[in-house]
Amino acid sequence: MRGSGPVGEAAEGGTPRDPGFKSPRAHTQRFRLDDTLDVRDTAKYLEAITPDSPEAKSIIGEVYEKRFVEISCKQGSMDAHIWVYTGPRGDYLLVPRSFCSCKDFMIRTASTKKTLACKHLIGLELAVKLGKKREVSLSADECVRVVFEILEKNVSPTLRKALYTLQE
Repeated sequence: MRGSGPVGEAAEGGTPRDPGFKSPRAHTQRFRLDDTLDVRDTAKYLEAITPDSPEAKSIIGEVYEKRFVEISCKQGSMDAHIWVYTGPRGDYLLVPRSFCSCKDFMIRTASTKKTLACKHLIGLELAVKLGKKREVSLSADECVRVVFEILEKNVSPTLRKALYTLQE
């Protein structure tokens, strides 16, 4: 259940759930602790992001470097997909328009609700829109290894090796 007041006024005058909402600047609004952050708010915010958006400035370089990777995990007839940001200081797991395993998302989005998305979710949205992503296919076992490596070590040697061999 949402708090007693509105989520906050966006730069264009509406809230993320209002039909007239247009501004991606909504992530700068403050949320009261009694408000819940809804994944629909994040999705609507990310839909409005463009490469020219002020929010894109901190991540657009990484988008064009193709640091966002879509991993296709195959086993038999099953075909699942995992998204990963491969950064200079570590790798992060991503669920499009919903989740990132980075500390900024955990603190500023999930916990304190100060933003609707971290820069990695913004970057993933742009990478998909612009076609600036890398793709790799791994076995189900390798996919599980990638996830555990990122969660335990903050980097996946398995994924990095797979990406390196794709370049050759």
